[in-house]
Amino acid sequence: MTETCDPNVRDARILAEDGTLLTAAAARFDDSGEPAVLCAVESKGALLSYYFGRGKRRVLLDVGEFRLRGTLATDWARGARLWNISLTPIAS
Repeated sequence: MTETCDPNVRDARILAEDGTLLTAAAARFDDSGEPAVLCAVESKGALLSYYFGRGKRRVLLDVGEFRLRGTLATDWARGARLWNISLTPIAS
């Protein structure tokens, strides 16, 4: 899916809390603690339905061998819907 040299962009699967696949996307991560930004979302309708239709925010993010927990958020900017996931810190 991702065709970039940017090492911070990874192919990811976004799942509902129960593990049901919502969509695949490219996710951009950085070291600043900012939310993971989703781009090239395959099924925007599934995210819209989950977020607005079901009122859900908690998601799982599969990236390679890792499964991360987070909170889905969206915004509207420059005529486009933007999606991001604030990752939940792992307790030590």
